[in-house]
Amino acid sequence: MENLFLVKITVHSSIFILNYLVLCQFVRNFVPY
Repeated sequence: MENLFLVKITVHSSIFILNYLVLCQFVRNFVPY
């Protein structure tokens, strides 16, 4: 059970990081610095 919990946390955090990176790229395309 504990392992499953750890896997859930890892998957969620990696998905969050991926979404964050994609969002950053999206913003960078529309807002030039």
